[in-house]
This record gives sequence, C-alpha cells and structure tokens, in this order.
Amino acid sequence: MNKKSKPTIYLAFIAFIFLINSSCKKYPDGPLINLMSKEKRIERYWYMEYLEIGGIDSTASFLAENDSGLKFDYMRIYGEREASYIKYSSDLRWAELSFEWSLINKNRTLKIGLTWVSRSYNLSEHIGPFWVNEKVEFRIMKLTKDELWLETTYNNNLTKVHFRSN
Repeated sequence: MNKKSKPTIYLAFIAFIFLINSSCKKYPDGPLINLMSKEKRIERYWYMEYLEIGGIDSTASFLAENDSGLKFDYMRIYGEREASYIKYSSDLRWAELSFEWSLINKNRTLKIGLTWVSRSYNLSEHIGPFWVNEKVEFRIMKLTKDELWLETTYNNNLTKVHFRSN
C-alpha cells in the first residue's frame, strides 16, 4: 500500500462511521452522540418552553394562571423514580403531582404515571397528558442535558411539549 492511499482509506473509514451513526440516532431530533446516560440526562428540573395540543399552541395557558387558578412551574425528575413531581402555583396556593417514571421501548419512550396529588389540586381542573390519573407514554423526540422534547397522542390529539433545564 502506498503512502497516498493510507489517508484516503482513513478518511473513507471516518466517513463510513459518521454515516452509520447519523442514520442510527436514538431520537429523531438528536443528539447524534451523547456520553451521558439517558437516566442522567433526564434527572433534573424541567421548565416548559412550548406546549402544543391538537395543533394549537397552548403554552401561554399553562405558563400563566388559567381557569384553575394555577400555572405550570416545573417538572422535577429524580433518579428515585417514585419521588418525581410536577409543581403548579399561583399567588394564593400551590399544588404538586407526584409521579413514577420509566424509560421503555429501548429508551425511546418516557412513561409517566401519577401516584399522588396534593389536596389543593383537583384533577378534573386540567386537560392534557400531564394532569390525569393514569399512565401516559411519551415518545422522546430529543433528549440532551438541556432539552427534553416529548410527544404523545392523548384523547386523539397530538400533544408536543418542549422542556429546558435550568
């Protein structure tokens, strides 16, 4: 093998590896490579940036006090899977919804199921997959240490939610 063909083979090998990795991303919106485990990336405080229900941008109605008098503050996911919770608040009261979570479907799906609701919260006050007393499976569209994008179909409505970490 001559000296000119070694760099060509090396570059072809690098290009091949890149093509294989880019076609096999775990989540549709990335990332391509991440050395942190999925569990470690998901264990943090998550603040809602965007919520779409049935094609309608519903972000403002959940980040401001709505008909229930509460607004979405954050979702806290702990490694102790039964200790995670969603916090709502207003000037006059607050509410917490505890949930269990698991990664299923080869870590492509986040399954959330409410386990406890504070007394100041009425489940019938809200719509959408974070506020019901049942297990809901969210497709993970993007998971980095700073972003979590989820999708699910709930009550025949495609629901998309984007979170950022603090």
